[in-house]
Amino acid sequence: MAHYVAELIAEAETAPASDKKQLTAACAEEILKLWAHRQQFPGGFRPFNDFEPVLRTLESLDLDPRFPRYFNRLIADEDSEAEGAEATEWRKIAIGVDSTAKLLI
Repeated sequence: MAHYVAELIAEAETAPASDKKQLTAACAEEILKLWAHRQQFPGGFRPFNDFEPVLRTLESLDLDPRFPRYFNRLIADEDSEAEGAEATEWRKIAIGVDSTAKLLI
């Protein structure tokens, strides 16, 4: 299937201007069909379904400080403007605890 889509792409890229729009549309349609079936197996079977919690856990252990383990910093940043200094201080503490927990784990 991938070779077929690659052939369609190559054909659309080298086509004359009069046929380009039709070939590009056909190529896009085949790509969408391919993507519609990317996670479907016969009988709805998903072989790696049981590994998804393990993969999420491993992802949460990433030491990159942009991705907290427990405390969602995006929510904290949005709310910090609306509340006072005490709430801001508690958020800083929560972020520090989250970073420390991530390092310890």
